[in-house]
Amino acid sequence: MIAVGETLLDLETSYFTVETELSRLLSHTTARTQPIDRAEYIFYPNVTENDLEILATANLGSMLYPDQAATLILGGTLGNGTTLQLSGPGIQGSNTVQVGNIPAGFWTLRQKVQRYPLGWDIFVLDGDRVIGLPRSTRIDSER
Repeated sequence: MIAVGETLLDLETSYFTVETELSRLLSHTTARTQPIDRAEYIFYPNVTENDLEILATANLGSMLYPDQAATLILGGTLGNGTTLQLSGPGIQGSNTVQVGNIPAGFWTLRQKVQRYPLGWDIFVLDGDRVIGLPRSTRIDSER
């Protein structure tokens, strides 16, 4: 996560994380730490069901400024867990991926709050593997 933070964060950006050590490391990027509802980048190495209520307050952007929505950087596993059916711009037909170590309730929450062009862009990190899920992607989850 720190490598992603060092790539995305700078003096003009803000971030939120609940991880104390990660926050300390991200502070070296000169980005500002902010409450979750005002942060541009949100880092969650380990999402739990207990985190969903606070994640629900992440900025979705506005109709005038949808680009002000938060980008979520989440730790997870790719290749096992919840099956996600992806469709939308950039995906021919549909595609299926499995994402683990992120509660199934997160995908339900995302579907509930997502109203394109409003919504979160999401990156799921699994070691040196990453999947990006733009807010324009339709995600249907199966358990």
